[in-house]
Amino acid sequence: MIARGAAARTRFLRAIRTGELRFALRAVRDDDRVILEVGGGQGWQAKQLERCGFDVRSIDVARHPDASADSPVMLYDGHRIPFADSCFDVIFSSNVLEHIAHLEAFERELHRVLKPGGLVIHVLPTPSWRLWTSLTHPVRVLRAVAARLNRAGGAGANGAVSARGSWRYVLWPNRHGERGNSLSELYWFSRQAWRRHFTDAGWQVLSVRPCPYFYTGQSVLGPIVGLRARRGLARVLGAATRVFVLATGNTHEPVERSG
Repeated sequence: MIARGAAARTRFLRAIRTGELRFALRAVRDDDRVILEVGGGQGWQAKQLERCGFDVRSIDVARHPDASADSPVMLYDGHRIPFADSCFDVIFSSNVLEHIAHLEAFERELHRVLKPGGLVIHVLPTPSWRLWTSLTHPVRVLRAVAARLNRAGGAGANGAVSARGSWRYVLWPNRHGERGNSLSELYWFSRQAWRRHFTDAGWQVLSVRPCPYFYTGQSVLGPIVGLRARRGLARVLGAATRVFVLATGNTHEPVERSG
């Protein structure tokens, strides 16, 4: 039962990520064909980008345990992007940037490999996602207890309580990204904090748009509540992610949007 629940949550997450990807791609121009995906994971988003007609390169720092043998994701050292200068029309990441500790140096690498006039598109979690993920943390506790009981019954561990943490880690909401804690991330994930970071890193912020979905890090009722209902919830409870569209210098007219 636990394994089936995990599989359902995975399918739900893919549906959400697919919706976010389609929403983010609205910013891409017709002649933007060569795209770099940062944090490719299993590689299924890279395959979706390929099906959309893009020439895709996807990178990540480690092979995902569930990646298929034909995964298009290339491994790299997490520091120097293994491509030549000025070779991508678009750089895309989905819920990745907040996990990079050496963010300033990484931004310089993005500048290096992006073509003049190119776009950078980041999908990033919002303070609403952080708040509701913390408030629904008891769901994680219940899953951890169920996994422990399942293991005690001889069915084997399923990884709900990771080697990284003890029960203290399970019982208290942990930080999601590389800065602060679960409380200060309410600021670090804000539109203002990311805008300040991008401006300091030399980017022009063209637009900031909330993705039209509400969800939490606990995948509460994930497969049960469909995407259409989550669009309505996002208008009331807040969107889980935002799309930031960036460019270098003053090569584009800014189109700043609220959200």
